[in-house]
Amino acid sequence: MKKKLIIVFFCTLLITGATSVAKFETEENQCSLADVLTFGQVDFFFEEEQKDSSWGHLSIMVPELLEMYQTQKGYLNVYIDEGWVVQNQLVDNVENMKQLSIYFDLGVKNGEDVQQMSAYVQFLSEPTLEFKDGPRDEYNVVAVEYNAQGLGPMSPAVPVEIDLIEFDPSGYTYDFTKPNLEENENVQCAKNQCAPMGVANSLQYLENRHSSFFNVPHDHEIGLYGDDTLVGQLDEYMGRAASSRTNGPGVMADEMLEGKFEYLADNGLRTALIHRHQGHGYFDMPSGDFTHSGITSYDESVDGKVTFDWIEEQVRNCEDVEVGIKWGSGGGHVVRIYGCGKTLGQPYLRYKHDRLQTHNDLTDTQGLEEAQVFVSDLDGDGMMNWGSAGNEIVFAVSESVQPFRLVITVRPVNLYVYATIINYAEYDLPNVIWSIEAEGFVPFGPVTSGNVEVPAGGKVQIQSGIMFGVGPVSITAMVSIRAYDIKQEVQCFMLGPLLLGMKEIY
Repeated sequence: MKKKLIIVFFCTLLITGATSVAKFETEENQCSLADVLTFGQVDFFFEEEQKDSSWGHLSIMVPELLEMYQTQKGYLNVYIDEGWVVQNQLVDNVENMKQLSIYFDLGVKNGEDVQQMSAYVQFLSEPTLEFKDGPRDEYNVVAVEYNAQGLGPMSPAVPVEIDLIEFDPSGYTYDFTKPNLEENENVQCAKNQCAPMGVANSLQYLENRHSSFFNVPHDHEIGLYGDDTLVGQLDEYMGRAASSRTNGPGVMADEMLEGKFEYLADNGLRTALIHRHQGHGYFDMPSGDFTHSGITSYDESVDGKVTFDWIEEQVRNCEDVEVGIKWGSGGGHVVRIYGCGKTLGQPYLRYKHDRLQTHNDLTDTQGLEEAQVFVSDLDGDGMMNWGSAGNEIVFAVSESVQPFRLVITVRPVNLYVYATIINYAEYDLPNVIWSIEAEGFVPFGPVTSGNVEVPAGGKVQIQSGIMFGVGPVSITAMVSIRAYDIKQEVQCFMLGPLLLGMKEIY
């Protein structure tokens, strides 16, 4: 359609102020970078459409680029008239990562159609502190459509331009990216469906990783409100009453949590996961521990904000994370995080999402991407910015598979309440504190407690003492492991020492 961009590979050694960085030197690569790099100009389709925006887009064919230079990783840099716009972009060998996207500042005003531009590109073996101009050539640039929203109200205008960053000469450089286990860990969204899809992608990742003891009952595929897909069910539980794939509202953060918890509770997964979150005050994200449908997400915010260290800890533990982004112009977006790291001290996140969300993609075959963004606090307010000072990370939630499960045993007529603690982990769980408590008119023996060790892959049964009461009673079994509690509650009728009408709960 439109646009040209220049790419040249310059084969001398780059010397920067305090750092000497070697390039990969393979002469035949000079004429093949254009085959593995695609540049574009982003057209936004938010509430206010903006074609030919100031946002640039770079798509990298990862295996082909690494094969070209016979290496496992390197750092891509691009210099245009605006300056050093693609900065130390890590390209590395991650299982099943076929493509990586970057957004950058084109250095033009919104509405200016970039027909031609020039760029100097190098692929370095190490990150560099600065990157200067070099020989350029012209190359094609394609139009890239973007409609990624659905957190809160419709985004009224395009996000603000992307900022450049400065690197720290003493800053640490590392990366941790989770392997892409299955293709179904990122699925095409309907319009404004990013929150239910972010949760669905995370639940599917946890099932793929822990299939022996965590399974969601619905298939993860393209879906819509009320159908039998995982995302369709989450649409319904989150109250996102979409009439079609091209017409539907977004959801608020509390609706996202409530819907996720209701879905898990109604499908036998109430105690299957540990839930944590950071950040509150935006899109109705509540502060403090949040409990709904018998499930609690523990608030681990720092001064009400999201920290990079917390996200890194979750990702390194192979827990799954979704973050909520507030666009500077209003509205927001939810993405799933699958990697993180720092380059010369500057933190970044790797994420999966659908940048189209069905806009002009009625066949639902386009828009999925894995991308990377620097998340420094550019505006000094203590919150990580998403690529530019106008876009903020306002909350993050994580799910991890609970290494144990609690099952209250069914018997029609009982003198005792039984519960079974099941350990799915590959390690012993020592000092598991447990209790069984009856609430109601229970004057004798309402509480029994103790502690046990549950071996790896094993299970241990616990039971109450004899209780005596009359009338409706609520009985709660609870276990505490590693400062996290899980509990199950059943209702029954007590007639002296007899417990009548109990139902099994998982």
